[in-house]
Amino acid sequence: MATKTETLLNAVKFNKLTRAQYDTAKAAGQINENEFYMTGETLGEGDMLKSVYDKDNDGIVDNSKKVNGLTVETAVPKNAKFTDTTYGVVSTSANGLAPKLPGNTTTFLRGDGTWTAPSGQGDMTKAVYDTNGDGVVNKADVATSANKVASSLTVKLNSGTTEGTNLFTFNGSAVKSINITPSSIGAAASSHSHISTQISDATNANTANKIVKRDASGNFSAGTITATLNGTASNASKVTNSLVVKLNNGATENTNMFTFNGSAAKSINITPSGIGAEPAFTKNTAFNKNFGTAAGTVCQGNDSRLSDARRSSNIQMVLSGTNLWIAFS
Repeated sequence: MATKTETLLNAVKFNKLTRAQYDTAKAAGQINENEFYMTGETLGEGDMLKSVYDKDNDGIVDNSKKVNGLTVETAVPKNAKFTDTTYGVVSTSANGLAPKLPGNTTTFLRGDGTWTAPSGQGDMTKAVYDTNGDGVVNKADVATSANKVASSLTVKLNSGTTEGTNLFTFNGSAVKSINITPSSIGAAASSHSHISTQISDATNANTANKIVKRDASGNFSAGTITATLNGTASNASKVTNSLVVKLNNGATENTNMFTFNGSAAKSINITPSGIGAEPAFTKNTAFNKNFGTAAGTVCQGNDSRLSDARRSSNIQMVLSGTNLWIAFS
């Protein structure tokens, strides 16, 4: 059995209209004052028309300033499409999503859809070799050509400090020529000369580490002088070529052979026996005569006067010291 409320509600005619439909109908005089009307506000309905917000009647508003809280044309690209369509991995025949990333920094996605390490890639990184990213390596051990070097060459002339005058800096960025002369480094030209009075560190005395300076007579004192001499010395400690004296081809030094180079005094006594000779003796006139038959000559072995027919004479020969005495009778 229906309740009193249900019976009352069934007796009342309800016209379900939106606010816009109600306003339009009332303006046209189509509202029956004896009927009960309920607008969308009363029924919990919105006041947005599908003809404005959902023209294709697909239950999704056609346009919105934000999508999922993201501002269109700011966080979401203009003309971005939102769809429930599921796309596959991109291939050579269809558009699609990128394949799963390998999670490294050494590979790239090739045209056939595979992740591959580049061939011929270097193993040098900018973080190490080009820290400022200017396309030029920071430093190198050897460079066949470079605009400039990192470390400059500084040439100082006699500790100079004025660039371009007595100090020159070069890094290869520009051609530079440096002319160094004796005067620019505080030196004298090689063609200059000095007189003895200008040399303070010179003496004629035998002093170590001093320059030799002759005295007024042209002499100087010195210890040992080591040099190669040319010409003839008036006096020397010894001679280069020694004198060798041999007694009858002797070979025993200081017995029958004597060597002398002047380094020490030496005396050599040569005797007849030392050279294998007889002692000397006094010569008489008989030992200084020519052969002949006249007086004052001597006869030879084949002299005709010498024959067995001649009477023999008594001949006496006596050797006294170095004298030979011959007596005839």
